[in-house]
Amino acid sequence: MNHTMVSDYMAHGYCFSWEKGLVWLHVTSDILTGLSYYAIAIAMAYFAFKRRDILFKDVFAFFATFIIACGTTHFLAAYTVYVPHYWLEGYVKALTALVSAIAAVLFIPRIPEAIELPSLAKTLQKVNELNAEQNLNKERQLILLKVFQYEAEDIKDLLDFALEQALEMTSSRFGYIYLYDEEKRRFTLNSWSKGVMPECSIQDAQLVYDLDKTGLWGEVVRQRRSIVVNDFAAENPLKRGYPEGHVMLQRFASVPLIDRGRIVAVVGMANKESDYDDANLFQLTLLMDAVWKITERRRVEEELKQKVAELERFTYTVSHDLKSPLITIKGFTGAVEKALADGNYGQMPNDLKRISNAADKMRDLLNDLLELSRIGRIMHTPEAVDMNLLLQGVAADLAGPLQAAGTELIVQPGLPMVQCDRLRIAELVQNLVENAIKYIGDQPEPRIRFGVRVDGEQRVFFVQDNGTGIDEKYHATIFGLFNQLDTKSDGTGIGLALAKRIVEIHGGRIWVESHGSGTGSTFCFTLPKK
Repeated sequence: MNHTMVSDYMAHGYCFSWEKGLVWLHVTSDILTGLSYYAIAIAMAYFAFKRRDILFKDVFAFFATFIIACGTTHFLAAYTVYVPHYWLEGYVKALTALVSAIAAVLFIPRIPEAIELPSLAKTLQKVNELNAEQNLNKERQLILLKVFQYEAEDIKDLLDFALEQALEMTSSRFGYIYLYDEEKRRFTLNSWSKGVMPECSIQDAQLVYDLDKTGLWGEVVRQRRSIVVNDFAAENPLKRGYPEGHVMLQRFASVPLIDRGRIVAVVGMANKESDYDDANLFQLTLLMDAVWKITERRRVEEELKQKVAELERFTYTVSHDLKSPLITIKGFTGAVEKALADGNYGQMPNDLKRISNAADKMRDLLNDLLELSRIGRIMHTPEAVDMNLLLQGVAADLAGPLQAAGTELIVQPGLPMVQCDRLRIAELVQNLVENAIKYIGDQPEPRIRFGVRVDGEQRVFFVQDNGTGIDEKYHATIFGLFNQLDTKSDGTGIGLALAKRIVEIHGGRIWVESHGSGTGSTFCFTLPKK
């Protein structure tokens, strides 16, 4: 028999024998539970409305619906104590079961995702880290602006300034910048931080280090990556110790500066109060990479300024020195024309000779200028050159001028091998020897000597004579274009400019040593070992 009418059933109160305490216990509990469920659902709806970015929106919505349904079943449980509306209560329970099942199906697969969600503490930590990184980014950008605007005396001064700024950014006490030559595998000190010297008592501190002789701090090059040691006192097989008087280290960090795939420098920081972390390395790398680009730009700008100044001097000098023989030719051509018109032929041979000499002078000038322009554009493949054999060739080529000057070229035995452009270096040595012959003077025993000496890490080659000597005020200008100490001497004044250009193309430098008139001169130049 089907019972579908409310009157077909007894209310739940009959099951409680209408005992007042028991009835009110169930009714009150169900009503309060239902109200609580509804309150929770309303709060969830309000939260979802305010936070449109909430995760798992579908799960959230079904949970809210499930809670409403649960609350409704509790209200109906209180209602059926008095009114036996069990079919309505059953339908609501069925709906609650359906919603619960859907919520479970949606939620269970999301558990791994929910587990991965960071906690509030981790989220706050991440926010703090991002804020710290943002502050470091701002600080780095301000430092770069300072570096860019800094009016440095030279590239070293600019890197010194950048190093002090990097120390401030990383809260470090000490730091350094070493330039690195990958071909020579050698470090050369560019900058120590200002705070190092008061605490460092090393006598005759070494400025150049071969990579093979470095300890832990050289690992940044050997491993081609940043290095951090936050407990420098701990045992480490890579450490080789440091000399007596060296600054004591507690923490150390170093990064390589890489330009077009080559390590060009290393930057080190030391003795930060707290540990160095990845953020320090990241910001330091970004900062110093940008600083290096600024220094490269400054270097190019300085070279360009030098080239422009050199071009201006070149243009002025060329126009002046080429104009001189032209004026001579023009003047004596007019004299010859007048002599022809007057029938006065006696002076003509002398005038024509002067015109010829002026034309020869112009030809020599143009040839030397052409040769000067070729250096740097036309270079031969570097090769291992035996300087002993090269000097034998130069002496043979200059045998005539040497004999005419009453001297010979004395060559120091045991000269080293040099990796260079053989033809250009032979041209360099020949120019220097010819210059010595030209200014040997009236010495009763003229001497011209070629040799080599060691000056620190460099080999210094030299051509030494006991001739007229050079006043110190001319030492800085003697290698300029067309600069001649004796304007009456033969030549164009380009020989020493050619020599300077050849040495610079090889990566060396050239200078003169002389104590003045009558003391002789020594022209020195360096060439890299490789």
